[in-house]
Formats: sequence, structure tokens, C-alpha cells
Amino acid sequence: MNEKQYQSLCGWAARTPARQKCLTACFRLLPVLFVFLYGIGSVCALSALVQKQVGLWIAAFWAIPAAGFLLVTLIRKKLNRPRPAQLFHFVPLVQHEDGCSFPSRHTSSAFLITCALFWLCRYTALPAVFPLIAAVSAVLTALSRVVAGVHFPRDVIAGAAFGIGFSVLCFSVLPF
Repeated sequence: MNEKQYQSLCGWAARTPARQKCLTACFRLLPVLFVFLYGIGSVCALSALVQKQVGLWIAAFWAIPAAGFLLVTLIRKKLNRPRPAQLFHFVPLVQHEDGCSFPSRHTSSAFLITCALFWLCRYTALPAVFPLIAAVSAVLTALSRVVAGVHFPRDVIAGAAFGIGFSVLCFSVLPF
């Protein structure tokens, strides 16, 4: 996106107080939803472990997203790409610290958790509705980061690709 497109998008987002409030709420609440969904998955995984329905390999549910989170954090720090507001000199819908824009850590985390929930459905009694909610919310997370003016589209696309790719790679090499 160029400067004019970003200013137009952020102008649209802030045009009415109701729209601004709604978009800001999405930006702030979607990460909380992922904590809740991850918590539900954790309860399900622990329950299956206690009931001896699964082995210790269930720890991959926590280990793979954690490793992905750490890796994407290191990549962001190393690249230290500027955010849209830094380059285009506009006020984003939501204030954010400068730098470390690429890839989007919120988006990658959302997709890491979503993939972990889908994987967990295969081995536990976790209802499929939870990873489906997570998948929709992951897409909304990516969109909200762009509309809020804190990420470029390439940042969230890379974050989603990283989250999905890292998860598929790691979960596929597990020996079960």
C-alpha cells in the first residue's frame, strides 16, 4: 500500500466515532479471545492427559506455538522493519511502538494457535467449533492490524504464512 491508500484506509476507519470504537475494540479484544481459546484447548489437552487418553506428546500443543512465537519475535527484532505510520507520517487508529513490523506477531500467533487447536481436535474431545472460531478470528486479527494502521498487508500475510507454515512443518514431523 502506498501513503495515499493508507491515509484513506485510516481515514475511513476513523470517520465515525462508532466505527472507530468498533474497530479499536476488535483490535484490542481479538488477542483476548485467543487467550481464551488457547485456555479451552489447554483444559482439553490436560483433561485428556489426566484421563490417559493421550501421551506426553500432547505437550506439542503448547511447545509448537511457543517456539513459533519466540522465532517470529527474533525475526522481527532482526529485521526491525518500520510501521506504516513511521513511513507515511499519519496517526494510526491505535498507537503502537515503532519498528518490528514484519512479520506481524499478533497474526502469526493467531494462526499458530489456530493450527494447534485444529491439531488438538484430532486427538482429544475438543469440539471443532473452537478451531473454526479461531480461524475466523485469525483472519479478523490480520485485517484489524492493517485497518488500525500498525501493519502493512505484507506484514500480516507473512505472519499468517509463518504461523501456518511453522505449525504444519512441526506438527507433521511428530511421530504419531
